[in-house]
Amino acid sequence: MYINNYFNTTIWSEQKPEFVKSLNKASNKYIKEARNREKAHIKKWGDFGRSYHSTPLTADNDFLDFRNYIGQSLGVFRSPRL
Repeated sequence: MYINNYFNTTIWSEQKPEFVKSLNKASNKYIKEARNREKAHIKKWGDFGRSYHSTPLTADNDFLDFRNYIGQSLGVFRSPRL
């Protein structure tokens, strides 16, 4: 019997708690806007399990520090693995 692994995906993760407070604050305006769009539904059915989508966040300068960190980190992830 053989074991074959197809479509392996490497997932990189890292704990960066120093970004949590600023990212939550920057995200709040998008969440509030999305909830306002769904106000009628929320009033009738509640918002448990709802998923709120917004415009892309990468252009918002409130995410600049995080965006720069990710950009700098890409070099580490893209470097050849031994």
